[in-house]
Parts: sequence; C-alpha cells; structure tokens
Amino acid sequence: MANPTRRTHTPGTIIATMLLVICGALLGAWLASLYDVFRVGALDNALANQLGYIGEITDASIDPLPHGIPRGGLIVMLLVGLVGGLITYAVTAVSRRSINDPEAVAYACGAVALGIGAGFGWLSTGWPTVEHEPENGFAAFIGFGNIWVPVVLAGIAALCLLVWWVHPETDEKQDETTTPGAPNTHADGTS
Repeated sequence: MANPTRRTHTPGTIIATMLLVICGALLGAWLASLYDVFRVGALDNALANQLGYIGEITDASIDPLPHGIPRGGLIVMLLVGLVGGLITYAVTAVSRRSINDPEAVAYACGAVALGIGAGFGWLSTGWPTVEHEPENGFAAFIGFGNIWVPVVLAGIAALCLLVWWVHPETDEKQDETTTPGAPNTHADGTS
C-alpha cells in the first residue's frame, strides 16, 4: 500500500521542499570543497601546499576557486546552508505533518540528501586537477570521490523517498483488517 498523502502537496510543502533542496545543495557544495582538501592532500602534497590545504594560507597560496567561488564564499554557503537547512528541514517536516503524512521525516531526509548530493556533484566538477596517479587502492578511492559520494547520497535519498512513498505501516494495518476472500472493509465499515 502506498502512502495515502503522497499526491497531496500544499504550496507551503512545495516551497519548503524547494528551499530544503537548495540549502542541501549549498551544504553539499561546501562538503565537496572540504573533501577536496583531503583528496588533494592524499594525492598531491605539492599541489596541497600551493593551494594552502596543508599548513597555513598565505599571500602566496593559490585560491582554487572552484567554479569561481572564493574561500569566503564557501564559508557563506556553509552558514546559509546549515542555518537554512535546519529551518527548512523542520518546516518541511511540519508542513508534511499538517496534511497527516505519516512519513514526513523520511520525505524531508530524502529531499535534503538529494540536495546535498547535487551540490557535491556540481562543485566536484570544479576541483583542481591532480597531476599524480593514485599510488594504492585507498588513494584511488579518495580520488574518485566525485563519483561515489554523489552516488551514495542519491542512494540514501532514493531509500528515504521509497520509505515515504510506500509507507509499510499502512500495509500492516491493511493486512490486519482484510480477510482473504472477503470484501475489503475496515473496522469502521468503510471500504
């Protein structure tokens, strides 16, 4: 049985969901810039020193500017994404609860995971190129983070949205009230 409210979307729910995905994308972009520090540090120490990823950032440090976003812009993205994400997560869950959605939290988790994955994937296309080949399997795993992190986040989003869409508790209630071969009636006499 499907979630009975899956086709009910109020304007407040739509706006809250869109804002939640946008805030998630801002957080995902910031997480991609943080992941890049680990990626470059593990794969190319010389480049990490030039970018200021290892040691302190000086006037001689090169700002990697992924997609033209400076370091200060990434800090703003973190703050807006974090504060806005917390607020819009709560608003999204409450707006889904206002229409009696039993899986409002799964819906909100799926929306934010989708946004984080999209933001991470987008910013990872602007990472600086590492000149050295990975030396071992762990380095290769780190190097391909631009692929596996968004895929994992998309899987988490799909799982959360599947839980929201299907709503297994409704299936259990229907199994208890339905007898094989009898008309599909509930305890209150409705079909």
